[in-house]
Amino acid sequence: MRRAGLGVIAITGATFLLAGCGSSHSVADARRGEALVGQRLFAGACGGCHTIVGRNTRSSGGDLGGEHLSVPDLESFTRVMPVRPPLTSAQVRAVAAYVSERQRTLAAP
Repeated sequence: MRRAGLGVIAITGATFLLAGCGSSHSVADARRGEALVGQRLFAGACGGCHTIVGRNTRSSGGDLGGEHLSVPDLESFTRVMPVRPPLTSAQVRAVAAYVSERQRTLAAP
């Protein structure tokens, strides 16, 4: 499991590095890459308790899709979740980026 976590960190780092190469959209591309990593992490580490579909699914941790939290608030909440092993700082940022992006998508008309 630890090896998989290091792989996610490496992918996140590579995404940020590659996103900055010759693209005027590098920040947006990096965020998208981070959100993709966060989506995988959310499915594996958070999806057992939380959903993110925008309606009450009666999941034990509740649905996060109807919330509109800032990325710093999402990072703070993600850090204190009872995930084993605990998420790294890069993983916390990736999960928060994914949840934030998903919340924005669900809130769009």
